[in-house]
Amino acid sequence: MKSPKETSRFLLRTSVLECGSPLPLSECSPGAEPAASLRSIPKLQRAGALQKLPHGSLAFGVRLPSAAVGRFSRCGARPPRVLPSCDAGLARKSILAALLAICLLAGCAKEESPADAGELLKSGWQNYQVGEFDRAIEDFGKVVASAPQGSENSLRGLYALATTWALRRPDEDRAKAAGYYRQVVESGADQDMVAWSLLGLARLEDLRPIGQTSETVKVRAAYQKVIDRFPHHPAGEEAFLFQQAEWLLSGTPEDAAKALANLERFLETHPDSKYLSGAYGLMSSALGLLDRPGEALRWSIKSLGIKEVDPLNPRQDNAGSYWGTAMKAQFDLGDFALAREYYGKLIEEYPTDQRVFPAKMALKNMDETEARIRAGIEKERRP
Repeated sequence: MKSPKETSRFLLRTSVLECGSPLPLSECSPGAEPAASLRSIPKLQRAGALQKLPHGSLAFGVRLPSAAVGRFSRCGARPPRVLPSCDAGLARKSILAALLAICLLAGCAKEESPADAGELLKSGWQNYQVGEFDRAIEDFGKVVASAPQGSENSLRGLYALATTWALRRPDEDRAKAAGYYRQVVESGADQDMVAWSLLGLARLEDLRPIGQTSETVKVRAAYQKVIDRFPHHPAGEEAFLFQQAEWLLSGTPEDAAKALANLERFLETHPDSKYLSGAYGLMSSALGLLDRPGEALRWSIKSLGIKEVDPLNPRQDNAGSYWGTAMKAQFDLGDFALAREYYGKLIEEYPTDQRVFPAKMALKNMDETEARIRAGIEKERRP
């Protein structure tokens, strides 16, 4: 099999071969049957001349049968012995076709159309979802290489590359990810992609590799940049929730009180946010740290009521939330009725979850506890 460079030389050289074939010179005419000419070429030449051409040659309408391939072995001229019977126009066409093929082999391909870029982005994200990170990077890289700099597709490709390098496991590269995110932010061309890339930089500051600890002050400041610049953009709202979670991680009542005040203001100014369920959950956590279990449980249930679960994400479900709510109701509030409701939801909706057995045991213990209480009350009532 010839290399692309050897194939280029072959195409250029064979466009001026001598007419050395014993076949009739009428075979050199433009109307000759392509299939017959192609079959007459040795297998090695077919492999070198045709199979090395990129698929993009079809988009250019490049065909190399009669005029550019089938005649290479029997039409043209090698100075100084030129046969006048050969069609000079055909020879010129052969040379032009060969030069076009060389251009294709050298990478002179057209820019990806928006439709092509869209398919590459779609393919890249599909590869990303199944863990084929190298293939995803290849797809996203093609988008960036072919799209005009600063265009929507270019920025989407850069964002996708950054996300893949940041989150792939193993072999993540935080420096590459940050570089791609910054390219999008500094472009300023597409504010939507700028917002998400700025959030990506903040997440890199927050999510450190195992063994490294993030600096709380820097993390909160990184999220604040997104909040200040995009207060009503989904990326800004996500940044706000991540920032409040960072406040709650300290576990101190002072930080919990600060987060609670921030969340209350957020609910007033963002009543239609898509992240209300997350905000309610953080309200519950803050109230729990402030030793207000009744209110904490109320916000937890409110969060569950509007929480959306992605059916295509096997790692996202309500099992943990049901379990946590039932435990709080049973042990923090002594509300057995509410505890039974959420233990029951867990057992019914997630029968294979590992918490189903302890949920059944909890139901049994509550039944036994209530039975002992009733028995004790009845005993006291007896004369």
